[in-house]
Amino acid sequence: MDTSLIIRNLSDKVTVQDIKAIMDVISPIQSIKTLKNLQCVLIGFYDHKAAEQAFYMMNGRPIHNQIISIDWNYANTSIIVDPLDSSITESNLFKAFESLGAIDACVMNENDHIYGIVTFSTKIDALQAMDQMNGKHLFSNPVHLTLQEESEEDDKSTIGSRRSSSSAQSDSAISGISYEDIFAQTPLYHTVIYIKNLPKQTTRHEIISLLQHHGIVHNHEIIMKKRMAIITIDTHANATTAIFALQGFSLEGRPLRLGWWTREIQGNTKVTMDRSLANPVILDTPFMRPPAPSFIHEGVYGNKYY
Repeated sequence: MDTSLIIRNLSDKVTVQDIKAIMDVISPIQSIKTLKNLQCVLIGFYDHKAAEQAFYMMNGRPIHNQIISIDWNYANTSIIVDPLDSSITESNLFKAFESLGAIDACVMNENDHIYGIVTFSTKIDALQAMDQMNGKHLFSNPVHLTLQEESEEDDKSTIGSRRSSSSAQSDSAISGISYEDIFAQTPLYHTVIYIKNLPKQTTRHEIISLLQHHGIVHNHEIIMKKRMAIITIDTHANATTAIFALQGFSLEGRPLRLGWWTREIQGNTKVTMDRSLANPVILDTPFMRPPAPSFIHEGVYGNKYY
């Protein structure tokens, strides 16, 4: 599975050290590389889950007052090379891109329209090849290179990857509040949150999939009449992370609203919370996530966090 991300639309003020410091708080990174010709940064993680969590929490967020965009560095990404000279063979085409990381090439002929499809091991390799070869002559023709549209691209995305920059900016009662402020709203033993504005056909599996990146779900109840769910998560910090990261997340086009649940469920049933966790020693437990990224220096996250 894919383990690296491409970050674009970064402010000129952002340094590699800033990005590393931010991402390391969310998921430890394995490598980071600036690609100046593509105006992006490539970040490698140790596994897919770590990369997905970083995508999930940072896509569409501002750094230095500028909204960043994050894309997966998909494996086996293809580009279309168009048009091709009628004399070019698949071997010729492959050799033209081999030094740029090509792993396969084929020549297509559709009603005398000849073009090629070249596959690379990763999306970033494909983008690098496009940057170097677009408009260049391949045999007698100048070629135009584009990424091949994958019809199954949506299938590659997980629920956590469906967030858009517009949904990340959706207004809600708790949006715009820092992680630390959300954390301080309720006592440390409080681990119950609500999710409102759910799509009509939301399943338990979708709810758990949304939250499993942020903590262990102990209990959950879906109240479809109110389009909401009430969930108990393992720790106060993980519950805070879920509220912070999922606020405004678009599920089937509906921006979710999250917050702390403190009322009764369906009239009589009380949400139970383990008050033995109120002791501050909980901060030393291995299940506790670290606080959300704080300032690297003045302004990294804009006026105040994000």
